[in-house]
Amino acid sequence: MDPVFGILTSFGISIYHETMDIIRVLAANLKQLREQQQSSISELERRSGVGKATISSLESGKGNPTIETLWALAKALNVSFGALISASSSEASSVVRSEEGAKISGTAGYTRLIDRLSCEGSLEIYEMVLVPGEQRIADPHPEGVMEHLLVVQGRLKAGPDKEPVLLETGDYISFRGDLPHVYSAIEHEARAVVWMQYPRSLFHPDSTNTTKVKFGRYARTLIERSWTEIMNGLAMTRLRFSAETSDIESVVRELEEIVNSLQDSEMYRWNIQSFVVPEGERTVSVLSFRKNPFTQPSSTHDGIRGSIHDLEGKTVLEKAEYLIDFGRKTLEPDEFEALHHLCTDSSLVIRTLVSEIFTQHGYPTVPKDIQRVEEDHDACELTKEDRIDVDSYNWFELVHPAYARQCVSLARMIRKHIPCDDGHVLACMDVGSGTGAPLIMLLEMIPNLEILAVEPSSAAFYYLKKNLGQRKNIKCVHADFLDFEIERRVPLITSVGASHHLDTYRFLKKAWDCLDVKGKLCIADEMIAPFCTIEERQRNLILHHTAYMLATMVPIPGAIRDRLWPQEKRLVDEFQRNVPLIVADAYENRLNSAIQRCRDLLKFTEGLKLGTLISNRMVAFYRFQVLELQALVAGLDYEVEQKTFPERFTQLARLAGFELSEHERVYPTIGDRDMDAGTHVFVFTKP
Repeated sequence: MDPVFGILTSFGISIYHETMDIIRVLAANLKQLREQQQSSISELERRSGVGKATISSLESGKGNPTIETLWALAKALNVSFGALISASSSEASSVVRSEEGAKISGTAGYTRLIDRLSCEGSLEIYEMVLVPGEQRIADPHPEGVMEHLLVVQGRLKAGPDKEPVLLETGDYISFRGDLPHVYSAIEHEARAVVWMQYPRSLFHPDSTNTTKVKFGRYARTLIERSWTEIMNGLAMTRLRFSAETSDIESVVRELEEIVNSLQDSEMYRWNIQSFVVPEGERTVSVLSFRKNPFTQPSSTHDGIRGSIHDLEGKTVLEKAEYLIDFGRKTLEPDEFEALHHLCTDSSLVIRTLVSEIFTQHGYPTVPKDIQRVEEDHDACELTKEDRIDVDSYNWFELVHPAYARQCVSLARMIRKHIPCDDGHVLACMDVGSGTGAPLIMLLEMIPNLEILAVEPSSAAFYYLKKNLGQRKNIKCVHADFLDFEIERRVPLITSVGASHHLDTYRFLKKAWDCLDVKGKLCIADEMIAPFCTIEERQRNLILHHTAYMLATMVPIPGAIRDRLWPQEKRLVDEFQRNVPLIVADAYENRLNSAIQRCRDLLKFTEGLKLGTLISNRMVAFYRFQVLELQALVAGLDYEVEQKTFPERFTQLARLAGFELSEHERVYPTIGDRDMDAGTHVFVFTKP
């Protein structure tokens, strides 16, 4: 028996199709899935272990793969086995034309079987009337919803927004309702019957955080009530206001005025983040989220010794540690003035940390190191490597809300666990040094470090050498750490934001081999919330990355916005609209919709062709969000980004032979526990 026939038989799939029909389905599915994930054939080879020649042959509709080959490809693509071999799994919609379907004749006419539905949930039946010249753009319904439409009069287009189908009277279409879709009449009025098919697993309306109401005089009361729910523990609420007027812009303005007036209240200012977002033709949503507790300043001065005015003569590390504590309290006007002077400090870590504090307190500030960035023409050939735009990373990653404080925490732990006088050299290997900013910060706080910086990316290595200049205490090596041969073991290995780019266990084992006995492995990196399934990992990944995006979703004042370049205005508008919707979809378990929005938003940003030049420094916040979006989508595809969760990371470190000496979650994204998602710093000891 042929391998493909054996596969289909084992899965209970009828084998009356010719082998070549199945190979054609496989070819189309394999290529579509790979391109959807923006993977090259070489990358798929690396992830699956299937040779490039075999993959190319299969995508060309040739060959006859074994079950082992298809399983390897399905696993590498994070899809089910059936997604590769089932024709229906790759189709956006299913169409039955008026002349198709089994007909049963009788004396009074005939009956035509159009479709057979198996539904353990519920069905809703609607009559739809469409007028010519207008298109209805429908947002995704909850995950798992299917739509079925039968045209009873006229001609219309309906289906997925990217692939609507032209339908005549008597034609039928079935498509996924949990993705964006459209309807429009052709030439004359059209009528159709629409069945909404809801799965049994769909959450019940009374347990969701979404409320649908008419827009009116009670809008303020409803918004306030939803914010009270968030104060009492909900992570988010979505109020969908249906407008009786077609002037959606006026409804948006009125809701924005309500939201802004409520956020002037001290009770809500530090606890609620809210967005007014149009959804559909006559619907406006108010999406509200619980703010990161990290951003909520305290009115007390407990634990803060000395004054911001008394930093003269302190080391950079002492200043930085003081500023982190200082930034957690409510600031007085004279203290803001003192902080403002530190924005031009000679230390990169101090300048960046002060900008983080100002932004945290509601005064968005970009480090002065980010100016109207000039294009680096020497690096043009290296503009994109893997899935992250390294050029943009070099310029805009400094506005990450935890960028400086993770380096401060790392330096503090190194000082604590490896006592060493400033007069003595401390040898250190840094893994995945990136473009060099964390190393500059570490050297400002621990000047006696002698660093061997190992970076595999050609684009990042270009900036690493350029940014570090002629520093004598740093040697840069362009190499993959996992394959790098060291001359002698070292007492300290550091890594900032790089461990999740590597095979975690291999990275930890390699670090163990490179360390002296009693040596320290000090890691600062992002971790997501615990997961057991692919769906949980994807949801947690989305909520983690979008937490950083919401933290930098700063308002752009009108006077500045008017002077932005057109593509920057489009960038800001699209992110302000779509990121809150992505977060809401993820919280409401509309995972397919959230993932699709992420991919669509990334595709939109790629079409803008932004480069690294910006018209105003405030745009840097949104350029950083593009980087987070790139990392998010790469993580969904498990390429480049391979984040785990803190407890699992610690378990893998112990399995590699390490002991955990200290841990701190320096910036939380999701969850209240120390081992929940966020930016983490670890110190491990080799016994």
